[in-house]
Amino acid sequence: MTSAVVVDDTDSHIQYVGNWLPISNYGDIGNLGKPMQNTLHNALSSNARLSYNFTGYGVEIYGIDQRSTTSTSPSFSCFVDHQLYPVVVLPSSSIALCKVAGLSNDSHILEAVVPLPLQRPFLFDFIKYFPSIEVTLEDHAIVLIEFADQQVLGDAYRGDMGSWEEVTINGSPIARATRDPNNTFELDFNGTSLTWFGLYDEQYPSAPTMGAYSVDGQEPVSFPLKGVSSGILLNQTIFQISSLSPTVHKLMVTYGGDNSTTPLSLSSLMINNGTMDPSPTTASNTSPTNPIISTTPDNKSLSRAAAHRIGLIVGGSLAAVFFTVCIVVIFIFLRRRHTKSPKGNSIEPFSRPPPTVFFLSTWLHRRKELELEAVETPAQETDVQIIPPRKLSEALAVTTTQRIPRQFPTDIEDVSRAVDVQEQDSGVRLEPDPSSRTVTRLLPPAYTEF
Repeated sequence: MTSAVVVDDTDSHIQYVGNWLPISNYGDIGNLGKPMQNTLHNALSSNARLSYNFTGYGVEIYGIDQRSTTSTSPSFSCFVDHQLYPVVVLPSSSIALCKVAGLSNDSHILEAVVPLPLQRPFLFDFIKYFPSIEVTLEDHAIVLIEFADQQVLGDAYRGDMGSWEEVTINGSPIARATRDPNNTFELDFNGTSLTWFGLYDEQYPSAPTMGAYSVDGQEPVSFPLKGVSSGILLNQTIFQISSLSPTVHKLMVTYGGDNSTTPLSLSSLMINNGTMDPSPTTASNTSPTNPIISTTPDNKSLSRAAAHRIGLIVGGSLAAVFFTVCIVVIFIFLRRRHTKSPKGNSIEPFSRPPPTVFFLSTWLHRRKELELEAVETPAQETDVQIIPPRKLSEALAVTTTQRIPRQFPTDIEDVSRAVDVQEQDSGVRLEPDPSSRTVTRLLPPAYTEF
């Protein structure tokens, strides 16, 4: 069973054509209890009709067919989208109904037409249709929750589930009942009123007892439970709560009897100004999601605002994390780049010697060549006095105090005759040719930058 929307005969959205008489305080319909909200519409003329537009995948229409024992035809014809559907009169009762299922979840039109000629009165009670959870209901909508709706009431039955037993008629479950005082019923619902329907069955004890309900944690309100010794009474109003604010409320029901007293039963709940919003409604520790009776438009706005705030917080947090990651990446990149030697400031393991040192090494090499020449040609006249330097400072002094021989290069042109040889590795070097007048200058190897 699924929850449905009930449209009573007094609803202004129902269009009546022909002569219809509103009836109030009709009384009980046999053992089926009172009409919905205790009102009916009686068709007084032939060809009277009613119509109602709805959006859903199924619809039912209920009324009272006051047929005689010899009459076999129904008192009205049922149409959905101008297609005729059969009307059934329940056994052992005067309830006439038309059930249509399997419709597309779109907008439809339901029509009930009293045939010509008028054979007997038809008393229209209510319409019940099954919308999808996405449909927005009118503020005055009445939501009917069946006892077996697991989506809404699955967690509402508290205590030992085995003691919330099903009540059946001819093998068909029609209600749920308990005689365990430890069992409770808890439900979060949205609406301005709530009616609890149950039954009294002769198969259970009929000794009177009490139950109690509490709304939003207020003081419990007691209600009587008095069974029957024979037969069965269906759709009985166990208690009714009215004049509630249009918001979410918490209902808690307790049973005050035991195995020897009338049980607490539930066949359906009727909630005025309910919605079909898919939000949590039943009271439970795990807050399950249910498809019905949750928030009013104001609460929806609050939910949307809360969702918007959550979105802003999450978005801001993600933006902050992204910004922080970017800053860290840029910092690491610049730090690594800074640790590398900048161009122009690279450190070379070997550097070109200063001009003074370079000139000294060239002079010493050339002086050695002249000494060798002097040994090989003793007759050659020379006025060079060889004074080998003992220290670098003495060698520097020689360059300024000793007379330089004629053969020694004394200007930059002689020095420019030198050949540059750049170091390639750390291997063995060949000695320069002593007879050559070319000065070989060893340069340090060049290194690439990392």
